[in-house]
Amino acid sequence: MGARWGCVLVAASLAAAAPRQEGALARPAATLPKAEVGTHAGWRGRTMPPLYDLALGAFQRGDAPAAIEFATVLLERDPDSPPALLLLGGAYFRLRRYDDAVYVYERFLRHAPEELLKTRHLAHALHSLGRDAEARAHYLAVLARPAERGGLAGAARANALRGLGLTLRELGELTEARAALLEARALAPLDNEVHLALGRVDEERGDLAAARASAQRARELAPFDPRAAFLLATLALDLGEGEVASAQFRAFERLAPLDVQLRDLELRLLHRPSDRAALLGIGRLQLAQGDAVGAQRTLARLGADSLEGLCLRLDRDAAGAPESARGAAEALLARHALAPEAWDALEAYRRLIGDVAGAAEARARAAALRSRPEGR
Repeated sequence: MGARWGCVLVAASLAAAAPRQEGALARPAATLPKAEVGTHAGWRGRTMPPLYDLALGAFQRGDAPAAIEFATVLLERDPDSPPALLLLGGAYFRLRRYDDAVYVYERFLRHAPEELLKTRHLAHALHSLGRDAEARAHYLAVLARPAERGGLAGAARANALRGLGLTLRELGELTEARAALLEARALAPLDNEVHLALGRVDEERGDLAAARASAQRARELAPFDPRAAFLLATLALDLGEGEVASAQFRAFERLAPLDVQLRDLELRLLHRPSDRAALLGIGRLQLAQGDAVGAQRTLARLGADSLEGLCLRLDRDAAGAPESARGAAEALLARHALAPEAWDALEAYRRLIGDVAGAAEARARAAALRSRPEGR
């Protein structure tokens, strides 16, 4: 039941957040031109054009849409270029465009079958599409070579083993799923997703004590993730621990709405990496969760003295000790007095400290700034 809730949360988030796509993003990967197998023999020794460097740079800085745009142009000029296909598959996967990712990765493997180890995300995409038998086959293929003989190692191997465990669970192969997840846990003991998956498998196997141990560890590692709280609640109910179940359900009900909003904004940011309003929204949700570490990371990404950074600083400081937030409020006014968003943040702060007149003034200033004609 916990897994079902997790899927509901993610599905709701993806449905709400996916923006309208334009340009190359609106084009199905299957419409790209194709090349005959053998066309790119010896491709590893070739120098890639500057357009590939632009695509790779965009991908590495987290701008998957730009990477898709550049890679699409490159593949129009050089159909089925293996490096471009591999990069494009990764960009589609990052944007949850799983159908396109599968298509592109499979074309890559037609031209470079010896590069199987670079396509573990193909198995993830197949699993995400519910094509679990195909996903299992691909996971087993990429995991077949031991790490000591040049196979996947470390976090990459743990990630593939976790995916294999999730896939085997969907196929009802719980013993094999547990074995894969235990191996993943040995490689990545701090990965909350591994512990959560193992807890769900043990719950279905009827080993409630082992399931609870894994769920508790997942909750410790990711205290703001509602899925572990939900699993702990259902396990407590099964064990007849009503009070514990109620406490975990309350935690789930508090965290789940924030988690859905957070996933919405994270997907929006994936599609529009320059959307600073989305990044500010993420920081504010992290503050609402009580995730001070996450909010501080977001603040670093925004820049502490930027408009959005100062708004987040004001929210953070006001939540802790309202009187100590005066410095952030003064800095916000000094640097960004013509931005209506600054006055929005100041209105909320002044209301918090009981300054009714100041809050009304800030609201009026924000409205006036928004009503100004463009360019004035």
